Amino acid sequence: MRHLRCPGKGPSFRGSLAFGILTACLASSPAAAEPVEVFPAFATPAGLTGEPKLYAAGDRLFAHVGAPANRLYRLDPQTLAAVPLSETPLRPLVPAGDRLLVKNLADQGLAAAGENGLLALPVQEPNPPVATGGGGLAFFADYRLGQQIWESDGTVAGTRLMVDLDPTSRHFCQPDLFCTFDLPSRIVASGNLIYFSGRRPGEQPNIFSIDRVTGETNQISDLESKEIFDLTALPGGGVAYLAAEFGPFFPFPLFFEAWVYQDGENRLVKSFDALSESNLDYFYPIGDKLVILVRDPPQDQLWVYEKGDATAKKIASFHYDGERPDERNWPVAGGLLYFPAANGPYDVELWATDGTTEGTRRVADVNPGPVGSFPHDFLALPDGRVVFSAFDRFHGDELFVTDG
Repeated sequence: MRHLRCPGKGPSFRGSLAFGILTACLASSPAAAEPVEVFPAFATPAGLTGEPKLYAAGDRLFAHVGAPANRLYRLDPQTLAAVPLSETPLRPLVPAGDRLLVKNLADQGLAAAGENGLLALPVQEPNPPVATGGGGLAFFADYRLGQQIWESDGTVAGTRLMVDLDPTSRHFCQPDLFCTFDLPSRIVASGNLIYFSGRRPGEQPNIFSIDRVTGETNQISDLESKEIFDLTALPGGGVAYLAAEFGPFFPFPLFFEAWVYQDGENRLVKSFDALSESNLDYFYPIGDKLVILVRDPPQDQLWVYEKGDATAKKIASFHYDGERPDERNWPVAGGLLYFPAANGPYDVELWATDGTTEGTRRVADVNPGPVGSFPHDFLALPDGRVVFSAFDRFHGDELFVTDG
């Protein structure tokens, strides 16, 4: 096995790695009893220096090497040999079909990276937040032209302005002074609707929907004095969102609320006391279930809500003393949510849950002993397997694959 990153170094030395991998690159043998057989490892893409981030777009694989070079490479799916796509510095945004949407840092425009290089698209200053959905389309806000939301499938013809939240502005505007909306802070796609969190001048943040066909924009929540911290599309339609209430003289949240919007109706799923439950982190849909991660050091909690329930219920408590990723990438594959967890401090290994107490378990002990492997940078594959990076005492950090 070739080491992906730092041979012989512990988890505290690893950098962040957001990656995708093609199914064709993976070993197809079934899971066996020993971790070294359950988790075959993969080599670093040939010809790259530094720590590349890998991205999958359709059946294509790309690697990006960050600052100061910001170079993008196309990878051979079998050998992982790297071919540079452009000498232009690029910043990956989101896959769209079989192309990767990127920001061209030289001219600040949007481009689509494909088999034959870069295709310039008619958008300037594309910036996060971004979201995918609706058949592989990508959505993002373009603040240089005002408060706009665009969509693109990676082609010129398929790139269009979906809605302009501030039609009077064609330049960067200061929130609360010249803008109809603050720039949306979160945006997700669910069927024919786009949901985003935004704020009109003088008002508190709320959730809004956009019809992708008509461009009609509607406010779907009424949160009054609350702030919005997370927004997640639900598989059956609608969204879940996390709001927090702050007191007038209290610098921390008084409580957190988990809400769902389905069938035209908002429902409060659960209210969490900020002092006892510490902080809500993220939502994770598993089929018809909505899993809620609650941070309550030294033990984190998993809560689950199903449509029709009166409230959410707690299904598990676990330790997680490792670093938290900058991006949410806990994957759902084969009806399971994969996440790093531990029975006790430091022994963080790969766990999975189906949204029930009895279905929450450790998948395997990748790094046997009292110190865990600290799995991170996950990617769910179409065939139900999951690729991730993890540490073991003999090889350092490498890429691994599991079928659960």
